[in-house]
Amino acid sequence: MLADTVEFGVPNMLRTIIIIVLIWYGLKLVFRLVGPWLMKKGVQGMQNKAQRDMHNQFGGGANRSSKPEGTITVEKPKGGSDNRDGEDGEYVDYEEIK
Repeated sequence: MLADTVEFGVPNMLRTIIIIVLIWYGLKLVFRLVGPWLMKKGVQGMQNKAQRDMHNQFGGGANRSSKPEGTITVEKPKGGSDNRDGEDGEYVDYEEIK
């Protein structure tokens, strides 16, 4: 059997409540001190990602194509053939109701 027995009583309950309260306030203090730093790092990461995405989407000054402004080009997707198989759409049969 167990060598130590657990006693239930007011002193042990108070000790448990005090420990929970100390942990609660300790975590609040840590998050109050560390929270702004974590938020700043998160926002900086999102800003850097947005800047990279914008740079990749619109290209930098040196990466732009040499096409004159105002020309239109249609680029087909890289990959397999067209998936239409010559169909114009689905035929729907209907009846007019008067």
